[in-house]
Amino acid sequence: MNANWGKLNLQKAIPNCLSIIRLAVGSGLLVFASPPCRFDVLLCIYLLLAATDVLDGRLARRWGVCSRVGFYLDACADFVAVFSALILFARCGFLTMFAPVLITAVFLYFIFTAHIKTNGYDPLGKYFGAWLYLVVIGVLATPDCGLKTAAAPAIYAASMLVLVSRITYLLSGSKA
Repeated sequence: MNANWGKLNLQKAIPNCLSIIRLAVGSGLLVFASPPCRFDVLLCIYLLLAATDVLDGRLARRWGVCSRVGFYLDACADFVAVFSALILFARCGFLTMFAPVLITAVFLYFIFTAHIKTNGYDPLGKYFGAWLYLVVIGVLATPDCGLKTAAAPAIYAASMLVLVSRITYLLSGSKA
């Protein structure tokens, strides 16, 4: 048996395992996190979720193991993690339920249109998850600050920009 075969399989599995862990933790937070919450603990969890989001993509690209499964798994994990936080923020009164509904619509639009072009991400859309993680982490880091008031308009504006960017990207002639 080729010694590189086991290494390649492990390298293929690690980025997807990180996404699966993020998916599981985000799902758990959706079920178990409810007010009153320890925002300091949630901040640590979301910092780790954001770090694994960066790490899984970098590892997959470095090792040349990017795949469509990994692409969708990463997007789903990011969505569930951020969605969980926005639901919690709505339960705490920081946001209305419109924010989680809006990012759900953006996510579904992305999922249903990702197959149209070779590169599923539009120019702004690939940064949308990172932006949402920053908003969540900012609110968790400063729960008694005005940042939680700015979270809703920031989410709404970014969502609208991403939708316009995605539509423009999909209507452009290139297949990239």
